[in-house]
Amino acid sequence: MVDLVFRQELVPPFSRIPQGYPINLGSYLYIEWLCLQDPERSYRGLEIPLPGQKYPGLGLGWKVMVIIKLLARRIGAVAVYNMPEYYHTARFYHRYFHYLDPMLEGRLLALDRDTFPSHVVDTSWAFLHGIVMHNNKPCKWIGGPQILPLHPELDDYFQSDNYKTSLHKYMNSLRFTLEPDKMTDMIKNRSLYREPGEVNSFFLGG
Repeated sequence: MVDLVFRQELVPPFSRIPQGYPINLGSYLYIEWLCLQDPERSYRGLEIPLPGQKYPGLGLGWKVMVIIKLLARRIGAVAVYNMPEYYHTARFYHRYFHYLDPMLEGRLLALDRDTFPSHVVDTSWAFLHGIVMHNNKPCKWIGGPQILPLHPELDDYFQSDNYKTSLHKYMNSLRFTLEPDKMTDMIKNRSLYREPGEVNSFFLGG
């Protein structure tokens, strides 16, 4: 089942706009909620749920994104944007979207670099369990607006030297780690793949 909630924003809806970001170009299409799940199927074998996911996914994510992009162009929007709730959501969108804030873009790239070769699903769950570390302390997932630019001036902003210099400077200042022993134990007994304190029922359906 595809569950999609979106709306048109007539003004730049962001609380803080970085220097150099063009404004007053037009409206935005905001993806408020996108859920692609098959409620008639349970998890089987080695299938792993994503944080916030009750049923297996449909594998239709990028087909839906193509439709959303076409719709945005049809209504004359200058960009599509979302606010990723989880690390894996940000990674999913990051193929075409960029963070408005270059520091958040750099943080995501630093996480990708430092948590490799852990799977993105494992890392996303690790955030919920407090085993993603920065400066020897658990760190929380930080979200923010990610933007798919459809207007050339917005694309120029994300390709600019200022944006790229800022994100790389911040990325290079960060170092993240995963608690390896705890991570290994939680993956082995599959306690990683559930909300903290929740009974692990994802894999009881056979």
